[in-house]
Amino acid sequence: MIGILIGTNREDNVSQLVGEYYHSVLSQKGVDSKIFHLEDFLEKLDWSKIYDYSLIPEFAGVEKTIWVLPEYNGSFPGVVKVMIDSLQREFWKNKKVALTGVSAGQGGNRTGLNHLSDILTYLNVYILPYFVYLDNIEKYLQDGKFIPGKYEKFIENQIELLRSF
Repeated sequence: MIGILIGTNREDNVSQLVGEYYHSVLSQKGVDSKIFHLEDFLEKLDWSKIYDYSLIPEFAGVEKTIWVLPEYNGSFPGVVKVMIDSLQREFWKNKKVALTGVSAGQGGNRTGLNHLSDILTYLNVYILPYFVYLDNIEKYLQDGKFIPGKYEKFIENQIELLRSF
């Protein structure tokens, strides 16, 4: 199974729409996938035990994930760092991750993905060296759905590379 982590807890976020698109592509390919929401993580978080915490149990068993991360203030959302920091370092070891950035402007959260890559590398996470940068995202939204347009091939390539990673 491939997990899809929506890297924000804001309501009505575009990352959710992108994650749903990834989920549908994986389903069409016959690949089992599950979307994980950071809201679920935050609901279960005990702030008094933040550094001794277990994430949503199903997430622990997922070896490969696609992280869909919006750009917040020139980087990735702080809630992602809270999630990373709240789990034991051993949790992250040898996980495989593909990164997708989402932004309203140009760049597709390139800087945020670079910041996150440094952190994940430190935690011994294997990062697929093929990032997808979705910039000017509003141009690719239609009737409440993400329509990939020019990004379709990049997303397809990333999925195939992750499957064989």
